Amino acid sequence: MRIPRKLVWWAAVAVFLVITVLSLLPPKSGVEIPGNDKVGHFMAYFVFTVNCSLLTVRRGQLLWVLPFMILYGVLIEFLQGLIPGRMPSGLDIVANSSGVFIGIMVYTMIQKRKWLKVEPNN
Repeated sequence: MRIPRKLVWWAAVAVFLVITVLSLLPPKSGVEIPGNDKVGHFMAYFVFTVNCSLLTVRRGQLLWVLPFMILYGVLIEFLQGLIPGRMPSGLDIVANSSGVFIGIMVYTMIQKRKWLKVEPNN
């Protein structure tokens, strides 16, 4: 299956914005995501990691995805501590990081089996 690179890029930007906004909204904002909080963290970082990994062209670039994603998750948790009514959580960092690691593993499997191909920009 071939996917246009621009689509993957915009999907990654959209996921980044959704994670950032939802993570930094005050708790009384009226936005509630149903379900288990940790599953939501895992899924968000999993999807974000697979998206960003699909944008890598060379294997060396993939090595930057892992630390970037984990640092982003840690930074978001730190910033939550600065918002009244929100608290940073070590378990959220674990859920975020688990999503990153599984995302890298799934991306590697996708590449190995050639299930998806990102088309270069025209």
